[in-house]
Amino acid sequence: RERSVEESSALRAEQLQDLFESWNGAPEGTRKTNLGNDLIAEAELLLRQFSRRYAAQRALYVRAEYWFASEQWQSAAAASSAPGTMLPISIIELRANCHLNGLGCEG
Repeated sequence: RERSVEESSALRAEQLQDLFESWNGAPEGTRKTNLGNDLIAEAELLLRQFSRRYAAQRALYVRAEYWFASEQWQSAAAASSAPGTMLPISIIELRANCHLNGLGCEG
């Protein structure tokens, strides 16, 4: 049986979380560095493969957790604000802020 996109997305998100937990529990050294590199690469891959799905949203949060735990404050701040930038703009917000639609407030 072939997995649905939703199932694949959820499974990959869980695997990414497991990778984060392995990285977080690893002692300092080459292995931890390699796990960190793998974690970021996998998060970026999920963002591309599963945009607008659970895996992509989870990847954003895991990536932010990684940067925070690594004490990379600027990267952590940017990563933690990224999920909100991916949400669609509602029609109510567009009507209330007509300058957002690119067409102006006329009509």
